[in-house]
Amino acid sequence: MKLNFKIHRGTKEIGGSCVEVWTENSRILVDFGMPLVDSDGKDFDFNKYINLTSDELVALGVLPDIEGLYNGKGNMIDGVIISHAHQDHYGFINHIDKKVRFYSGKASHEIIGINNLIYSMWEGYLQKPHTKQFIDSLTSRGFTMQNIHTSGHADTQTLKLMVEAMKPQTIVPIHTFGAGLYKSIFSSPVIELNDGEVMSL
Repeated sequence: MKLNFKIHRGTKEIGGSCVEVWTENSRILVDFGMPLVDSDGKDFDFNKYINLTSDELVALGVLPDIEGLYNGKGNMIDGVIISHAHQDHYGFINHIDKKVRFYSGKASHEIIGINNLIYSMWEGYLQKPHTKQFIDSLTSRGFTMQNIHTSGHADTQTLKLMVEAMKPQTIVPIHTFGAGLYKSIFSSPVIELNDGEVMSL
């Protein structure tokens, strides 16, 4: 059985992670995150788009164009797996059709569904104007914020250790601004994809 995957966003950036994986019988997404930067490299500010529909966001390229994800039409996605509870991995899930099922670890499920705000990303993002505005809007409604940093990223040395342990046949960079450096870092073959390209295994 042939396994296919497409990185909808993330081949040349950190943030907005979204990978579609499918066979002839099933389709799933791994993550559906909000970007950290716009296409021009400036901080992503969702306030500019907050009143737009999913179809309008797809037309603008803010949401990836994925059949059966937003309106329940066509070939429906069978499920969405959330890898961990960072906004750049789950921040757009409110746009997904209610009939699509979600899967995550217990801790991620509790963090995403909790009434209070657990901020688990890099503290530097707290200084960004749109992040501050988002947090202020929640705290003004009675939310309390707990800052518990949990890194979602590995440094180069950690990635090298993982590759040495796993000995992969191929490496496909994702969730990085430095995909072009991978061939000089790793001895395993590196295939550098662009957002939207399909790879079959």
